[in-house]
Amino acid sequence: MSDGGATLLQPADRGYTDTADPDGAQVPPPGTDPPGGTTATMDHAHFKILLVDDNEAFIDGLAELLTADGHRVKVCYSGAASLAAAPPFAPDLVFLDMGLPDMDGFEVAKRLRADPSLSAARFVSISGCGDELNPRRDGKSFFSHSLVKPLRIEELEKLLARLQTERI
Repeated sequence: MSDGGATLLQPADRGYTDTADPDGAQVPPPGTDPPGGTTATMDHAHFKILLVDDNEAFIDGLAELLTADGHRVKVCYSGAASLAAAPPFAPDLVFLDMGLPDMDGFEVAKRLRADPSLSAARFVSISGCGDELNPRRDGKSFFSHSLVKPLRIEELEKLLARLQTERI
């Protein structure tokens, strides 16, 4: 999708379709395996995750990986789309690109954090620059964790396991 809106995906027998559950999240059908016939390999509880990045190929691939692992995922390709999509979705985690074209990741995080319905959400910055591992603005850190592109699956697994531990 190139209109900057939110995309909802749901696993199907082969590949993914643009259908969503009633909450607008990406959810595997009960009792089904992800495409490829194997169950998820990440060993942790499932999250509701909002993914925000204008790099459609990257974020769609990450969404497929997370959905195959059983997480509920919503994808937005712009900051503006994430501001509209986040409150009704009520994510546990927000993975947010720092270099969005319509507004930077700091501004998106600031606006999302100001919404009381998102007070429990954890924010993870995603950047192509290693110098943004702990992004701060005006002395404030808007993000609990950071990842650098290209993402390594092992790093993602460790982060999700750590976030699960913090959630308990």
